[in-house]
Amino acid sequence: MGFRIRKQIKILPGIKLTVTPHGVSTTLGPKGFSLNVHSKRRVTGTVDLPGSGVHYVKTTSVKRIRAKMRGGSEAAPAVSSPAAPEPGFFSPAWEKKLFRALAEKRYDRIAGIGERYDDARPSAVVLDSILVAHPGGDMARVRDDLSWLRSVGRKVEDDAFIATYAAGGEVSVHIAAGVDVALPLSQEILDLLLVEALQAGGDLDRAIDVAEGLEPTTIAAVSLAELYIDAGRFDDVIEVTNALVNEDEASTFLMVQRAAALRQTGLLEAALEALREALQPRSRPAELRLAAYLERAQVYVAQGKKGMARKDLERVIAADASIPGVRDLLDSLTPEPAPAD
Repeated sequence: MGFRIRKQIKILPGIKLTVTPHGVSTTLGPKGFSLNVHSKRRVTGTVDLPGSGVHYVKTTSVKRIRAKMRGGSEAAPAVSSPAAPEPGFFSPAWEKKLFRALAEKRYDRIAGIGERYDDARPSAVVLDSILVAHPGGDMARVRDDLSWLRSVGRKVEDDAFIATYAAGGEVSVHIAAGVDVALPLSQEILDLLLVEALQAGGDLDRAIDVAEGLEPTTIAAVSLAELYIDAGRFDDVIEVTNALVNEDEASTFLMVQRAAALRQTGLLEAALEALREALQPRSRPAELRLAAYLERAQVYVAQGKKGMARKDLERVIAADASIPGVRDLLDSLTPEPAPAD
């Protein structure tokens, strides 16, 4: 049996203050007819007629009472669920402050709480990265925060605050062109976010090191293949994409990366085969299909098939003329007009 802490203080006749680990409540009225107001916005009325055996208790909420006072009513939820957890009376100050910042959606306060309280820093770093820095495009801050978290060996699954107050949410990360992923808050999604931040800062070696440590999933392969292409490691791209089946957007992206690596290593027919696979599903996002057409144009250029290359480049420009380098490549394939006699 665990110990219970309960302290009752008599303030005035008929008014008592009760303190427990779960909060503070105030009791008004004499024994047998009392009203108890709890710090968690719960109100309990009690009527007890001595010797009659009649005992009546009713609990409601401050929110419901206010609604009735305004002449309205509080709609009942379609499915009843337990109340969201809140820090207890004896919870540390940093936990209460961080919880309040989340509950009130004052996300701008999170980083400051982490800087002020050492115990809060791991939780604050995670929350600041996914709620403030990443949505705001501050990838340098994401890189610094998540690199620190990695350096101290702290995993988000071991974070009691996150598990209690911030579990169940999803984090969206742009992995590559045409490939976005939304996953529950976990170490996997944080590592993917760190990879993107390192890549954005030009630190390819560290980004590859983190990506190579990810669980071998299609999404991890997308991140790794893009990094290998940027680093000129074409044989590694080919190895990562061996026996690939085009079953979703991520695998389509990998097919295009495979084609680019095959082209760079001189395997042009194999590159065209990969692109045929990439373009076969017409339901893929336009961004992915345009990337495949652009890559195929470059394969045709390498084969000396300038007319076919121009056809694919014109298709790309017709869909999106803002893609960098496409116009210049097309112009380089357009023959100079013959001089007039």
